[in-house]
Amino acid sequence: MLLFPLTFFESSRIASLFFGGGLLYAAGRSGLRRYYVLLVASVGLGAVLTIFPVSGRYASVQIYLLVMGLIVFCVGLVTFAHFLKTHPVRDDAEDDHGF
Repeated sequence: MLLFPLTFFESSRIASLFFGGGLLYAAGRSGLRRYYVLLVASVGLGAVLTIFPVSGRYASVQIYLLVMGLIVFCVGLVTFAHFLKTHPVRDDAEDDHGF
């Protein structure tokens, strides 16, 4: 018997483990630290939603997807800002091809 019985409507912990598994694979293949941050956030959020269940048919999955979407968006913004800082946009009116 499971400590927390799995039901179809309270499956945010299953989603967090599947998403976390994909992030672990991506982190291992790419070596980027941001995937480990997302992995910890995914599993941590799944644990929080398991410990503090919410009522509603798909509420826990909806909350999980909304919060993870916001976290992924913020990590993407930080990554993009870092890219723009290290690769500034040139202000040249004329490009390298002479057009």
